[in-house]
Amino acid sequence: MLTRAPYQRATSLQTTYENFLARVGMAPDARCMLAILPGLEILCVGLAVWGTTSHARLFLSPADNQNASPVLITPRASEGYTVEYHLVASGGLAPQFQERAFATTPDEALRLIALAIDRSGWGRPPTAPSAA
Repeated sequence: MLTRAPYQRATSLQTTYENFLARVGMAPDARCMLAILPGLEILCVGLAVWGTTSHARLFLSPADNQNASPVLITPRASEGYTVEYHLVASGGLAPQFQERAFATTPDEALRLIALAIDRSGWGRPPTAPSAA
């Protein structure tokens, strides 16, 4: 389940990005993130995931696995999404190196996020849902 990190004030990620729609310069990024939120919710079923926002960026981290690497999703307005994470060594110890990928559509972004979760030590690999 994807939950807003408890130390951030807004009640949900949906509400946060809806509020960003009214801010000058943030509306394009907010629309990008709102397009993938339903798919992220499905992707995180069966996982305890905290979502933390920093401006329009979204950090996903497993609430129950401190050895896993967080996944950073950065909207690029009309260009797409950047997905970043650290590959975790077998055995779940320190991250080996950083991986960065670019997606031009919400569906591509969800596939990359599913791959990032799988490769960054979260546990089970998720199945990427469609953004539609």
